[in-house]
Amino acid sequence: MKNTATVRSSALPKLAVCGQFEGAQGEPSEAAARGLRLDAALREAWTTGKVPALEQSDAIPVAWAYGVIEALAKGYHGAATIRHNVEMREEHCKIWVPLIDYTGTADAICLGGRWIADLKSGQARNYREQMAAYCLGLMTQHLETQWSYHLVFCDAEEIVSETLTFAQAREIVQGVIDNLKNPPSENEYCGWCAKSLTCSARVSAKDAAVAVIEQSLASDSPAFLELLNDPERLGRFLDQCKTFEHFQEAAQNKARETIESGGDVPGYRLQKSRVTETVTVDTQFKHAAEKQVSYGDLLRAHGAISAKKFRELVGEGVEFPIETKTSKPSLVQTKTKK
Repeated sequence: MKNTATVRSSALPKLAVCGQFEGAQGEPSEAAARGLRLDAALREAWTTGKVPALEQSDAIPVAWAYGVIEALAKGYHGAATIRHNVEMREEHCKIWVPLIDYTGTADAICLGGRWIADLKSGQARNYREQMAAYCLGLMTQHLETQWSYHLVFCDAEEIVSETLTFAQAREIVQGVIDNLKNPPSENEYCGWCAKSLTCSARVSAKDAAVAVIEQSLASDSPAFLELLNDPERLGRFLDQCKTFEHFQEAAQNKARETIESGGDVPGYRLQKSRVTETVTVDTQFKHAAEKQVSYGDLLRAHGAISAKKFRELVGEGVEFPIETKTSKPSLVQTKTKK
């Protein structure tokens, strides 16, 4: 059983689905590093009133998130200025969480409005357990009976909000602690776990997939056709194949590392790297303005954009023709709740 002394508030959503989750050590991934960068930029913009210089891909989500925090701040009129309503200085956003005895850091705290906000980049995911921990900590500190949280998904431009009572927040965090005694189970966070290649649940799934492949070498073999015609076994096999792909990725990374260091992996070699050259949007507009390329040719080179994006540009109420294409339905894994 994992000791609560090793539990971080940010790991609570992962531990809620697998009590044996352990965050990978080392340098943060590119996505994680970007998330930290956006956090810092939003804090700086809010606390100083000056937006730092950012690439457009980062500036747009930060500006959107700033607008969300600003709108939330306007909902509470307990201070002279909007920025005074909400605390975003990192050193003042520390929250001690009872039950796990850990101090986490929220992105924004409004004591007068009894809410917190957290900026999240990338796709919208579940962070309810982490937010419940922060709400529990603040309710404990300020002797309140309820607190709200707002998850600000800046890339997806989506907001998830919930108000929790003290009892609800405590129950959510305690539920995660209770799950620490349970054996590992495969889930969407396995690729982020330090034990992803040694976890008994994943190794068993990988071995099961290998066994099927070894026993059913031909896709039309009776054994494999039997599997295909059994929905339960088919779904389980698809799960196992997904796990096998993670092991395959680890093997490919090791092979690449071996060859790059001068070693040899029979049957494999490294292909020459492709160099991609791009031209920024600002440079394109500059040359179009100087008549070296027409705006029409520039737009045609970029190709079609989504009807949603074009509607945002021209405004509601403007009619324009739309081309419709229907893709083949994707097969996605459903999430099962405990």
